[in-house]
Amino acid sequence: GTWGPNPGEEVTDSDSEIVQVGSIEAVPEVFPPFEGDGGTTTSMLASDLLNNGPATLDNVTIRVIDADPGVTLDTSTALITLDPGYPAGEHTVEYEICSIAIPTLCDTTVETVVQAALPGIEATKTQSFVDVNGDGYEGVGDRIDYEITVENTGNTPLEDVVLTDTLLDLNGAALTLTAGPDFVSADQGSPEGELEMGEIATYSASFTVDLQAINSGGVENSVLAEAMPVYGPGVPGTPEPISDVSDNGIDSDGNTEDDPTIYRFQAVITSNGLTLTKTTPRDIVERGQTVPYTITVTNDNAFVVAPVDIVDILPGHFMVDPDSATLDGVSVAVGVEGLRITWEGVTLPANSTVTATIDARVLNGVRAGVHTNTVSVYDPGTGDVLVGPATADVRILPEAIFDCSDVIGRVFEDHNGNGYQDDPTAARDGGITDQTYYGGGKGDKLSKAPPSEPSVERGIPGVRLVAVDGTVITTDENGLYSVPCAALPADRGSNFILKLDERTLPTGFRPTTENPRVVRLTPGVMAEINFGASIGKVVRIDLGRAAFETDAHGAPALRPALDLGIRRMVSEISGEAVIIRLAWHVAAGADADEVAQGRALMRLVEKRVREEWRKAGQTQLRIETTIVRAVQ
Repeated sequence: GTWGPNPGEEVTDSDSEIVQVGSIEAVPEVFPPFEGDGGTTTSMLASDLLNNGPATLDNVTIRVIDADPGVTLDTSTALITLDPGYPAGEHTVEYEICSIAIPTLCDTTVETVVQAALPGIEATKTQSFVDVNGDGYEGVGDRIDYEITVENTGNTPLEDVVLTDTLLDLNGAALTLTAGPDFVSADQGSPEGELEMGEIATYSASFTVDLQAINSGGVENSVLAEAMPVYGPGVPGTPEPISDVSDNGIDSDGNTEDDPTIYRFQAVITSNGLTLTKTTPRDIVERGQTVPYTITVTNDNAFVVAPVDIVDILPGHFMVDPDSATLDGVSVAVGVEGLRITWEGVTLPANSTVTATIDARVLNGVRAGVHTNTVSVYDPGTGDVLVGPATADVRILPEAIFDCSDVIGRVFEDHNGNGYQDDPTAARDGGITDQTYYGGGKGDKLSKAPPSEPSVERGIPGVRLVAVDGTVITTDENGLYSVPCAALPADRGSNFILKLDERTLPTGFRPTTENPRVVRLTPGVMAEINFGASIGKVVRIDLGRAAFETDAHGAPALRPALDLGIRRMVSEISGEAVIIRLAWHVAAGADADEVAQGRALMRLVEKRVREEWRKAGQTQLRIETTIVRAVQ
C-alpha cells in the first residue's frame, strides 16, 4: 500500500494461515423388509459420515425433506417407522443431515423401507329363510337364500378369486345348491375374480329345501374362497395362493372365524297328514305264544312332525316284552306301565313312515275270543290325540274242555202237555195227574186208578232250532240235536237262547214248553234244552166290541155272557191239552188305535181265562191272539 504524504512511498507486509476443510456424507441404509404389518428400522445414521467419522445425534442434525404416506422419520431418534395398513413394496423418506459445528456442512439422501407381502382373504356367508308356499311351516319346497362376501384383508391386490361351496345336511350327507354362488358386485368396482386392498365382493346363492334336508333337521353351508396375490415392484418373495373358509357372520356365538352357516328346521306338532296302522301277522294264537305287533305312522306333510308319543295299549292278560321294542329297526327303550307301552319323543320325518314293533306274550288266564290291541299317537305337551286309534285283532280259539259249553237236547211229542219227556214205563215224579182215587183197595182203602197203557213220547225229526247268533240246528231222526261249543260263557256264566221254529213242526203240533228257552251256560259244563210239542185241540174265541161293557168305574169289562161262556169252556176242556186262540175282529180299514184297543181287550179275556184255568186246568195252557180284518 502507499503511505506518507507523498504518493511514492510504499509499505509492504506478509503473513500465512492454515485452514482445515470439513466433510459430511449421508449414506442410504439397507433395511430388512418388515415381515409384520408395518414396523420400525434401526438408526438411519448407521452408515452416515461426518469428517470421515460416524455421524451421530451428537454431531449432526436431521431434517426430513419428504416422506411417503405412512413413513415417519423421528429426528430425535434417527428411527424410521412405517405405519400398519400400507401396501407391500418400497416406501421412502428423503432427509438432510448437517454438522452441528458447521451448520452449513450438510448432505441429503433417500432411505427406503420395504413392507413384505401379507396377503389375506376373508369369506362370510349369511342366510335368510323364505316360506315359498306361505303355509307358516319350514318344509320341502321352501328356500334358503345365501349372501356371500369376500374381502381382501391383505396388503396386496388379489386375482383369480374363486369360490367353492360345500352344502351338507345335518347328518353330514352332501347337498347341492339350487343356484350360485353368483357374482353380484365389488364395492370398489373390480371385476369378478379381482380384489383391490380392502375391497369386498358380494355373491348370492340359494337352496330349495328337499326331503333329505328337511328330514335331517337342517343344513350346514360353508364356502372356500381362494385367490392369488399380486406382488408389485420391490415386493420380496414369490406369490403363493391363499384361501379362507367362510364364517357365518355371527360373532356372538363365541366363534369369530370359520364358523359354518347352519339352518335348523323347526319341527311342528299337528294332526294333519298323519296316518296310523296297527298289524300283526298272526290272526289266531294260542295261550303261551308270542304275538308280534307292527305300528306304522305315516307323515304325508312336507315338514317334520315332532316330538310325538306313540302309545300302545295291550289287551288284558297280554304281557309285553320291553326288550323287543324297536323304532325303524333299531332297539329302543320304551316306557311300560301295565298294559301301556310308550315310545317317547318320536320324530316323524316329512313324507315318510316310521315303523315301531313290539312283542307280547299271551298269558294262560286269557279268555278265548277276539282280543284287540289299540295304538294312538299323542302330543306329549297337551296329551291330545293326534291320530288314532288303530287296532289289531288276534283270536284265541277256545279249548273245548275248558272254554266251551255244549248244548244238547231233543224235540219230543209231549202227549200229556206237562213239558217233560216222560219215561213210558214210569210216571215222572212231579208230573201232573188228575189225582183221582178209587175204592176197592186193601182194607177198603182208596187206591189210585189203574195204570193205562204207557204212552211213548217220541222225538220229532226235522225240526229247526235257531240261536240268536244265527246258528240253525235241525233235529235228527230221533228228534235229537247237539250244539258243540254253543257259546264261550263269561267267567260267571252267560245266557244262551234257543228258539224252536214252529213252522217246522208237523202239521197241527204246537209247543208245550216255553219258546224261546233260555239256559245259563258255564265254561266247560254241558247244558240241556228240550222242547215239547203236541197235537192239541184249538179252541177259538171270536171277539168284538159287543162282548164288552163298561163297569161302574168307566173301565171296560167282560159282559156276563162272555164270562159265563169262559167258565163253562174251561170246565169242559180242563183235562185236555188245548190251545185257546183269541181272535179280535176289526174292519178292513181299521187304524192302529183300533187294533191297539182290540189287543187290550183281548188281554182282559186272556187274564180271565187263566184265572179259571188255575182253578180247574190239569194241563199246560197256551193262549194265542190274532187280529182278523174283515174282507173288503
